[in-house]
Amino acid sequence: MAVTSETPDGSNGGDPNKKPEDVEKEEEEEENQKEKPEDEEEEEIQYRSISFPNLPHDLTELCVALLRRCNYPSLSLISKGFRTLAASPRLYDARSRLGVTECVLYASIGFPTSSSPSWYILRRDEISLRLCRIDKLPIHWGSAVVTIGPTMYVIGGRSDGKPTSDVTLIDCRFHT
Repeated sequence: MAVTSETPDGSNGGDPNKKPEDVEKEEEEEENQKEKPEDEEEEEIQYRSISFPNLPHDLTELCVALLRRCNYPSLSLISKGFRTLAASPRLYDARSRLGVTECVLYASIGFPTSSSPSWYILRRDEISLRLCRIDKLPIHWGSAVVTIGPTMYVIGGRSDGKPTSDVTLIDCRFHT
């Protein structure tokens, strides 16, 4: 009994016109294409893993877009998928398309005895208004703030008693 199988001859994959390096590059490219799905496919997988695996991610996105933004921090605790969705620019776009907007007031509040002022958002809850502190946004004493669209520009101020020419951009849609 004889068994035969085809195997590539040499290190060039059986093609006498190819260099061995070219064969290795092609193999690496094929593996990379298999391993790396496109960004949209990754996004699709993330959204599908949220908590509604049977719903299309567009429908999940629209449902979340209808929720009030003040609920997003609680929503982001549910899963990584919801956290990703709550911080997604696509969610803001969906809210804009639906005409779902909420007015919020940003305030820089500081006291002379504290080291520096902090940013707060005045949020309307079901019953009352409350101030929510945003720790991750920097601000210096004496800064000037200019708002254009959803972006605030925080300009200058004093840092450690010295004048600074820092400019910070804050995207009010995502508090970043």
